[in-house]
Amino acid sequence: SYRIMPKNSKVYFNKNEILNLIDSRRVKDKNYPQLLDRYEKAFLKGYNTSVLSIDNDVDNQIFSIIQSLVSHIQSVEIQDIFNPPDLPNPSEITRSNALKLQYAASDFWFENHREVDLQIWARTCLIKGDFFGFLRIDPKSDYPLKYDMLDPSEVILASDSIDNIQNQPWIARQLTTNISNLKRFVKNYFSNDKERIDKIYQHLALLEPSATITLYDFWSKVEGGQNTLLTSGGVEIYSKPWPFNYLNLYPFFQYKDIPILKRSRSISTVSMLIALQERFGKETRQIRENAEYVGNPPIVVDVESGIDINKIEGRPRLIVRKYKEGDFKIERVPSLPAYVQLSLIHISEPTRPLYIS
Repeated sequence: SYRIMPKNSKVYFNKNEILNLIDSRRVKDKNYPQLLDRYEKAFLKGYNTSVLSIDNDVDNQIFSIIQSLVSHIQSVEIQDIFNPPDLPNPSEITRSNALKLQYAASDFWFENHREVDLQIWARTCLIKGDFFGFLRIDPKSDYPLKYDMLDPSEVILASDSIDNIQNQPWIARQLTTNISNLKRFVKNYFSNDKERIDKIYQHLALLEPSATITLYDFWSKVEGGQNTLLTSGGVEIYSKPWPFNYLNLYPFFQYKDIPILKRSRSISTVSMLIALQERFGKETRQIRENAEYVGNPPIVVDVESGIDINKIEGRPRLIVRKYKEGDFKIERVPSLPAYVQLSLIHISEPTRPLYIS
């Protein structure tokens, strides 16, 4: 998109208006982080995330399905194709320049290890519905064009009914840092503006030295556009007009799982599988319970029969046939029903997760 943004020397939203916009979206999306957490727990259920030890009481088909899909996605070849934009003056960008952009994009993704990160993109997307990336420039790096991976909970969108991220009126990303890192950034960013540095430092001095600071990187296309960085407490680090001369594109990209028309957030594969997994787990536990009961029936002993209970206690899969005189005979129970045997075979095959469908 090469529509030139109208230049504006002033920003449209002040810091208080920005915080109000973000807070209003947070109120509307208050259940969203809990949903993402539930999806992630469903994916990891049965695994201790500290040591990755398997809980044998849980047959988690979701984990196997997602891992299988991620492995498949990672093996797919990706091609980046650039088409010259439709401009009033076609000579402005030629096909040869578009080809150069294609080579540049290949270099960008190679330097940023996309093939390695793709499994993180895909796994996050399948679990939480969306994956977001943020493009930036690091002038101190050998390769200055970088991208950051963002969790969906860290991205705040202006509207939940706009499906194209580039059509959002504004976008904010949430960051966390500590005071020392923020001071270092401010000192480098305003290296020639000591008054500005001192003013921000005075605000930060009111906080605990070990405090974690939440930042909002706010981008808007309203009235010429702007980019503002501020803390959740209202300390403005900087606010500037739209920084790009020729592009009206946000430096964000979104990777979707199951997109829905006129919805900014996608549906995740895991959210569709949770009900099936819960039903599968319930039936699995019932089958195991039934198998234990079939093999360990209750034993009734007449107290006055003279039967020595020490001979039968703690011995599974037995039937005790009692006679009037007090004698008894121990017999084996019948075999497990065929449906139980087949079900136990089925739940012991984690390598065939697609049974859940």
